[in-house]
Amino acid sequence: MKEKRRRGQLSREEILTEGVALAREVGLDFPMRTIADRLNAWPNAVYSYFDDKKDLQNALIDEVFAEFLEGDVLARAMDASLPWDARLRNVSLELYDHLIQYYNAGYLIVNYGMMGEKHGPKLFRTLLIVVLSSGLPPRRALELYHAAITFLIQMAELGSAGLKGRSNSEGVSYKDYSSGAPYELAKVIDEVIRQPARARLITGIDAFLIAAHQALDA
Repeated sequence: MKEKRRRGQLSREEILTEGVALAREVGLDFPMRTIADRLNAWPNAVYSYFDDKKDLQNALIDEVFAEFLEGDVLARAMDASLPWDARLRNVSLELYDHLIQYYNAGYLIVNYGMMGEKHGPKLFRTLLIVVLSSGLPPRRALELYHAAITFLIQMAELGSAGLKGRSNSEGVSYKDYSSGAPYELAKVIDEVIRQPARARLITGIDAFLIAAHQALDA
């Protein structure tokens, strides 16, 4: 039997690469020992880079966002020739399709504020700039941004649960998805809550954009 690797015999990059692969299989909620076993290493070799499971999860979420940013999908979705609302809709759908590969990612992002240290913040800044370019008053634009992004992440988590054969969509209320949303947007969320996750996302994002255009025309 091959001897397990110790501190100094394992790199951070190896842990993250294996961690992302493991997250695609079982989601982001796995023990530190599990990834150590996959790498034939003692747990303290993993702890030499990450303080605890939450620290590792945050780093893995950053890797998930890095994958999204490094591909050509985002560049196509953010085509500068498109109006701001088309860009926001395109990115929302592409990001949904990416995040559903990683069960628990949405839960960790919304409930623990995990976005990684670099790539998650970069992506969400980009989306915020798109919404601010709409011409809406800044406060209204921020409300739309917060409601739409929170809704997107939560729908991705429900979609991911479906892919993994889990069900966590029963008995939910719009209040679970729309903290800080204006009343009319919260109502929209409540109306679409029983649709399949991706259909909910499309309906919800389109309704957010309709509300934004109504505000612009007012």
